[in-house]
Amino acid sequence: MKQTEKDIEAASLIIEGKEVKEPYQKIYCTQTENSKELFKRLSHHWENSLFIGGSADQFLNAILYRSRNLTVVDSNPLAIHYILLKLAALKVLDNKEFLEFTSWNPKENTDLEQLLKLLTPLLERDYPYFNHNPVQFWDTIFKNYSKEEIAKKLFFDESTEYEKHDLKKEMLLRNPYLEKRFFNYLRKVIPSVSIQVVNQDILKLASIPNLPQFDKIYLSNILLEMDISLEEYQHLLEENIYPLLSLKGEAVISYLNISHSYGITLNKLGTTDQIVKFFTEHDCRSELMFNLNISNQVHTAFVYQKK
Repeated sequence: MKQTEKDIEAASLIIEGKEVKEPYQKIYCTQTENSKELFKRLSHHWENSLFIGGSADQFLNAILYRSRNLTVVDSNPLAIHYILLKLAALKVLDNKEFLEFTSWNPKENTDLEQLLKLLTPLLERDYPYFNHNPVQFWDTIFKNYSKEEIAKKLFFDESTEYEKHDLKKEMLLRNPYLEKRFFNYLRKVIPSVSIQVVNQDILKLASIPNLPQFDKIYLSNILLEMDISLEEYQHLLEENIYPLLSLKGEAVISYLNISHSYGITLNKLGTTDQIVKFFTEHDCRSELMFNLNISNQVHTAFVYQKK
């Protein structure tokens, strides 16, 4: 079975409520983190950046901070398909249309099959580290399932994270690139931005030749998805991530929503207090963010800077 057919089968199983094997999982339609608050607290060096793919929001915001050479890595092929779809949509939709599409509200008027016809020329290209066919993938999914089925089943349920607030409003509050002026700027500069998508575990990048030294590495919340201890994670960082940083480069090694996790024991990681203590003792600073306009949440990101 070809790679794209495997991807279609996995996505179909997810939509139909059946189990799939790793690396397949649901897709994030938007980030649950607050780039608007966090990114302005980081250093001004962004030229070469490495990002977990996720929903694509984090690295799209990074372009506003002058990231121009981006390596975007995700082990989930379905996430890569969505990232490519989103990048194509950004080039043909205005900010209002783009927000309506990427919020995946079944009540919005976006005709998915008609949109794909517009995006097909932008999706029909070769991706050196992603030997799959996004046009075939989305064409099959859009023809076989309704927008409501796709929205409710293929994507993670953001209502838990956003506590059933207006998702479009939350997306605007967290993502400066969705504001009209920044969205227009992003569309203007993105043709000159190098974005390399890689379907790979970010901790196993040795197979990619000619990687630059990175000014920024953003690991999002992968720590919460790994069944390992803090000590094991620290070892992985020291062996696989920190050597990729340029001098004074920064790595956002973890991002926690304290509002949802305070006092809870997180698998092998311990409690939030133990995680904060561990990372601060290992040369990371904690950036605490009070998101009073976003569901009254408190977030913290742990940032390591290479000396």
